[in-house]
Amino acid sequence: MSDKIVNLSVSRRTLMKGGALAAAAAASPCLPNLAFAEQIKKLEQEGWTKRPVACTMCGAFCGLIEMRKEGEPVSEKTVRIFPNPGHPQQGYCGRSAATMWVWNHPLRLKKPLKRVGEKGEGKFKEITWDEALDGIAGQLKTIVEKYGESSIASTSHTFSGFSKWITLPLGSPNSIGHASSCNAGGISGRQWVFGKGFDGAGKMEPDYANLRYLLLIGRSMGAAMGALHTLNVARANGARVVSIDPRMPDISYGDVDWVGIRPSTDAAFVMGLINRMIQDGTADFDFIQKHTNGAYLVRENGHPLTQADFVAGGDKTKYAVANAAGEISFRGLKKNETGEMVFDEDPSFKAILEDVAPVKLVDGITIPVKTAFEVVKETAAPYTPEKVFEITGVEPGILLRIAKDFTNLKGVIDDGWYTSKNGTDVQLYQLICIANAMNGNID
Repeated sequence: MSDKIVNLSVSRRTLMKGGALAAAAAASPCLPNLAFAEQIKKLEQEGWTKRPVACTMCGAFCGLIEMRKEGEPVSEKTVRIFPNPGHPQQGYCGRSAATMWVWNHPLRLKKPLKRVGEKGEGKFKEITWDEALDGIAGQLKTIVEKYGESSIASTSHTFSGFSKWITLPLGSPNSIGHASSCNAGGISGRQWVFGKGFDGAGKMEPDYANLRYLLLIGRSMGAAMGALHTLNVARANGARVVSIDPRMPDISYGDVDWVGIRPSTDAAFVMGLINRMIQDGTADFDFIQKHTNGAYLVRENGHPLTQADFVAGGDKTKYAVANAAGEISFRGLKKNETGEMVFDEDPSFKAILEDVAPVKLVDGITIPVKTAFEVVKETAAPYTPEKVFEITGVEPGILLRIAKDFTNLKGVIDDGWYTSKNGTDVQLYQLICIANAMNGNID
């Protein structure tokens, strides 16, 4: 075995110098497909070989082209990675752009290391694989004997199936998939707001190529499922992007507006955005009335009223709305002649979003009601710009500017594939979906 001591510490200046250059390259607007194709063709003429490959650093498998200078040792100078101009999902987010850097980075681990200094000191000793595996197995055995099987947990991104081989034979149920800190929050939030079938990752993506204003709330475009290339096309055409994140993300090294925010306060910011849209009258009220459940009548306990509450034997899946004259209509879904689910409602009925008079139910009792929109309005009302500033640290003027631009440019908030979060953001994603609906801009 080797007794070599490896110091993994690196100066902040060195890290920022290398990181800034890589991030700036990854964040800058992309070249047109033709430019990539011309570079690839030129290298082919110079004797480089071309291989179409798929990036496997996430589940997107984006299309790349690997160019290699044959007859030369593999190095950063003899291998180049390009987006595949002929692939429907061109890759080249920060992960693929850093391929050769990752492959030959001075801090890349090539042997097992065991800490020999104090925690945080950055001193490790190279050991053999046998020593590493025997040491880990011995620790696992000791922990199970002392604390029981459930004290063991394993997790992985790409090798989740293999990690189960550690926990399950030991009798532990704690095999944790990476999705809990990846896309699970977005999926659960969309399921609550849009329902099953529209909740999966990629089901409600923004129209990256054609959008005019995009809010990224904790969204890392460096792990973008192929979306960064498409977004860069929109950015080159003048689209504006705002990143709201405690950290300055890589995309903000380019022309993206970065707004720092206190960790774990994103939901308060979105509530403040919703409140401003309502108070300023810039929300898309027509869209809310026609295409959301904002006009649905709800009891004081929050339960929606249905046709069964007004008509004996009525349908419990048809929801009640009211117009300015106090008339009641019902909205729901039905299957058409081809078996497709379609809306079942009177398109000429103009439902109101506020100030519904008390209604009389089938049992003769008259009760006060609100609309779902009013519930959202009342819930968001305390989140004034000043209150949002107190919670998030985002200046009132910044919130007001974002709220104005968001509605004027018919913006959209990315409802998330990856987040820079910790897997507990279901409520945040619910609010993001609601804010997009308030602006009349879903999918």
